[in-house]
Amino acid sequence: KLEAGLLLESNYFNMDSGSYEPLIEPWTFNAHVLRKTATSAMQVDLKSDEMLNLNLTYGMALAVKQIQKKISQSTDQWENENKVEETKAKTRRLTSGRRTTKKAATAESK
Repeated sequence: KLEAGLLLESNYFNMDSGSYEPLIEPWTFNAHVLRKTATSAMQVDLKSDEMLNLNLTYGMALAVKQIQKKISQSTDQWENENKVEETKAKTRRLTSGRRTTKKAATAESK
């Protein structure tokens, strides 16, 4: 027999906002585990006076999809994907710098 009071809380990283967000808001509950004999089935009861709040968002779904994709890939695929992402990030930085320069030049000529 086992009885325990527990606090459960979980966050995930939202790639769009670049910050951690709650998946499971803090939740306290009691766990009661009972096994009558070594070969009998284990009975587990969870009880709480609080509501369990799960935040299921689009950002969380994207994070799960990314994790699923990474798990199915080999390390070589991870490295290649990281190189592609780094190249895209460099291109975006260069492109956004050119746009800013063009906007400034257009504003000065007016």
